[in-house]
Amino acid sequence: MMEDQPHSLTSVCLIVLSSDYPVEMVEVEQEEKSVLLPFKVTEEDDISQDVKVEWKRQNMIVHVYQNNEHQHLLQDQDYRDRTEMNEDPHRTKDFSLKLKDLQLSDHGGYTCTVYNKDGYILLQKVVLLNITVLQVEMVEVTQGEKSVLLPFRIKDDLSLDVTLLWRHEKVTVHAYQRGQNQSVLIGQDYEGRTEMKKDPLNNKDFSLTLKDLRLTDRGVYTCTVHNKDGHMLLQKAVTLSVREYQLEMVEVTQGKEFVLLPFKIKEGFTQDVKVEWKHKNKMVHEYQIGKDQCHLKGQDQKQRTEMKKDPLNTKDLSLTLKDLHLTDSGVYTCTVYNKDGHMLLRKSVTLSVRVPEVQMVETVKGVQSVLLPFTSDIKLQDVTAEWKHEDKKVHVYQRDQNQSYIQGRTEVKNEQIKNGDLSLTLKDLHLTDSGVYTCTVYNKDGHMLLQKSVTLSVRGENNICLSTVQNRYRFIHPSIHPSIHLHPLYPRPGRGGSSLSREAQTSLSPATSSSLCGGTPRHSQASREI
Repeated sequence: MMEDQPHSLTSVCLIVLSSDYPVEMVEVEQEEKSVLLPFKVTEEDDISQDVKVEWKRQNMIVHVYQNNEHQHLLQDQDYRDRTEMNEDPHRTKDFSLKLKDLQLSDHGGYTCTVYNKDGYILLQKVVLLNITVLQVEMVEVTQGEKSVLLPFRIKDDLSLDVTLLWRHEKVTVHAYQRGQNQSVLIGQDYEGRTEMKKDPLNNKDFSLTLKDLRLTDRGVYTCTVHNKDGHMLLQKAVTLSVREYQLEMVEVTQGKEFVLLPFKIKEGFTQDVKVEWKHKNKMVHEYQIGKDQCHLKGQDQKQRTEMKKDPLNTKDLSLTLKDLHLTDSGVYTCTVYNKDGHMLLRKSVTLSVRVPEVQMVETVKGVQSVLLPFTSDIKLQDVTAEWKHEDKKVHVYQRDQNQSYIQGRTEVKNEQIKNGDLSLTLKDLHLTDSGVYTCTVYNKDGHMLLQKSVTLSVRGENNICLSTVQNRYRFIHPSIHPSIHLHPLYPRPGRGGSSLSREAQTSLSPATSSSLCGGTPRHSQASREI
């Protein structure tokens, strides 16, 4: 049996001719039953009855006319009963050849030579035959569909002694012969998964149905039709695209008890499949009949992942992730495999665990203490909590340590930590205490669990600190910063309260105004998120 031909077939033949007949191109589609290779001579050419007409392709004899007879016994076996010329061609001056039962392997250059009785060449012509293959067809389907049809319909009848082969990337997936219509078992990958219609030759329908779709089924499928001698008659390619589920985004704020990573499917599965959820290539949950295993546990060894009961029948493969950490952010991938380990379905969900917005706390210098709040619904065990002011450490809590780093001016109460309360008490307030305070909670392995930022603004007792007044600049009493001179405040006649005079509307940069107020402007604060 000959090897499959490429999808685009073009042959070029260069021959030095002894006449003025030009090379002629003939193009035909592969489904045509026959083609005419033309060669009509002019009236000026005197052709006697004792000439020999010979059609050849490469070194094969295609057809011979001699002694007023068609010499079929001289033909190459591949062309027996497939060629036809006019009767009495020397009289009609028409040496055209009709080639029947076309095969893809018939493409190429054909040479017709006319000899006289002494064997000298009188005329010669070359015809290039190009048999065009059907264009590649695209079929697209979404994973989860039960089956897909790879179409291949023909126009003309074929003899009943042909063989059809469907292949996927050089692997035969289905074969048809008269009296046979079966899936070819290659590593059992396609066992019972392919199907052709009954009596495809009479129906002129060679389409293939592929069932129980897998992601690995994507690629090019080629159907080739051979005759009884193994010559290729027809060929068609179908490209199958199996689309994955679109990437889904899930966003949640840290401190929530759980989040759902959704994955609902359309069609059910047999019970012998395996479902795997992974986070950054690390297994977090595994499900199959008789096994529902969590691979992700918290500090108290409690399971942090959960799937619904009987997910295959309910068609819900969603995963619940509990006791959320900041490090839980990232891409989660659920993959479904059959019993042979072939991938059936896959979906990715991107989880974003956000840090809450920065909280503002305002107080006045001289107040005995202020509370920087930080509470969570998560029960904290074997954790380290670290409070920082800007980038300077001010307090650290661990199981055996509850230490202030600014001369005992900070406190985190032991009894409240068990309830998820890591609030910091800051005592003996100074103007320089203004700024951003960040608390970060780590587990015993050093992974970040929680983080929160609080902006503290400490004002002077009797000083005016105005924010967001005209163009969002701040103004301060000169006693705070003597290098800046502001004009006195004048009340406007007829109106209650005070207002700045025109001269007092001096623009300060946000950085300068920040230092004057002992803090950073509110609009420039941002949570520090990792």
